[in-house]
Amino acid sequence: MAQPAPAYASSPAREGSASADSSAGARLLGTLERISRQGGSVLYSPQPKPYHFTGARHLNLSQELQSQLWRFRLTATARDVLDHLTVTHDEDGTVTVTQTALAAYFGCSQTKVQRALRQLARHHFVWKVRNGRYQLNPLYAYRFSSRKHAALLARLGETTLTTHRIVIPLPGSKDAR
Repeated sequence: MAQPAPAYASSPAREGSASADSSAGARLLGTLERISRQGGSVLYSPQPKPYHFTGARHLNLSQELQSQLWRFRLTATARDVLDHLTVTHDEDGTVTVTQTALAAYFGCSQTKVQRALRQLARHHFVWKVRNGRYQLNPLYAYRFSSRKHAALLARLGETTLTTHRIVIPLPGSKDAR
């Protein structure tokens, strides 16, 4: 038999006031106490927010990309390969390594590495230049607007960022797969 949650608020609360916050907190505490006695679960589903830049200037695009990396739903192997390529690239943002060597390094099959590289290429983090040579996206290789980033873009050409554009998937989109 369900028992009503105890009332903690002594006066009606106005929206936006401190007492409204304490009233909401009291309701939450009452609900949690009832669940602890009777069993049950609490579900919380925040409204998805679209991706947006957090400032007027886009100086920290690489940091924003890092903080939103979870939205790409990369496999563990893909994330490991991406981290490895990020650490081992040369000044041109390229890494010379074979899939076999990566598989041996991570202790997994070459097929797993191949799938990981395909997933990274689909999201434009990395692309194959030729067999055994991969290009890391300049946005991910260096901090956006740094000297190294600008020099790499000058070497690769201005169309590189439009050709290999990293788009952060929105919640619930198919691009996250």
